[in-house]
Amino acid sequence: MDFTGKVIWITGASSGIGEAMAVEWAVYRPVLILSGRNAAKLDAVKRICEGKGTMEDLDTIQALAEGMNTASLCALGQLTPGPVRATVRYFLDEYKAHIEDKYCPAGVCKALVRARCINACPAGVDVPSYVSMIAQGRYAEGVAIHRERNPFPLACGRVCPAFCEEKCRRADIDQAVAVRQLKRFMADKEAEVPWTPKTPAQKWPEKVAVVGGGPAGLTAALRLAERGYTVTVFEAAPEAGGWMQYGIPEYRLPKKLLQKEIENIKRAGVEIRTNSALGRDFTLDELTGSMGYQAVVLAIGAQRSRR
Repeated sequence: MDFTGKVIWITGASSGIGEAMAVEWAVYRPVLILSGRNAAKLDAVKRICEGKGTMEDLDTIQALAEGMNTASLCALGQLTPGPVRATVRYFLDEYKAHIEDKYCPAGVCKALVRARCINACPAGVDVPSYVSMIAQGRYAEGVAIHRERNPFPLACGRVCPAFCEEKCRRADIDQAVAVRQLKRFMADKEAEVPWTPKTPAQKWPEKVAVVGGGPAGLTAALRLAERGYTVTVFEAAPEAGGWMQYGIPEYRLPKKLLQKEIENIKRAGVEIRTNSALGRDFTLDELTGSMGYQAVVLAIGAQRSRR
């Protein structure tokens, strides 16, 4: 049975079984109303699902599970906290995402999910808005919306894994919107229009070094520049771009298009120094010492497997 988005009433929740059922269901469903003496405690789960929870609420859930275990007079009652403890043990990261990031990884908590496609996008790009701009022929505005969260529409229009399409609500009717192809069409329409990101006239005195010129490092450098910081990117390879530059073949991502997006970032005032490797050409102590940087962003990538 699918209880997603429905209000669930559980009566007789003063029993250990009712309590365990209530907590377990609430973890996976966005709304729960429980009748019984422990309704106040289980409000903690509801708050977490609504993005209003705190780490103290998580402590309440754990305390409830422990109380059920120690207070029960039979083996059946002592076993009922098992599902509750399992969710905390195996899905702690999801709890923390709801509490700290106000984000529902599963995309089912309606209070935290504006649209399933946005929720599925690792960068949180506002897919419905830029698709709407494309439909109206307002390509420049659509690209601007995309760049608010991801400054590489040309690249992502070609190589993005399109997690948004997997969660597209249109697929509930027939098939998903071809978001990646629409993005490529939109970005190509504006490819020959140079973009100069807006930066404040008043600059901060602090300098920031970004180690790594891949997607993460370049994006971090751009956002810092947009906030008025002087930023230098240090890239070990001969060209910036990271795996977009060296891990994706030319036929999938033409390098001239990638270079256009890197030039956009440089127009924000970001300096990119290639052939500059951490540990070989400079150290962290030198960056924050003799080189005069007040902060360092490490975006060195994951070229080696953790296994």
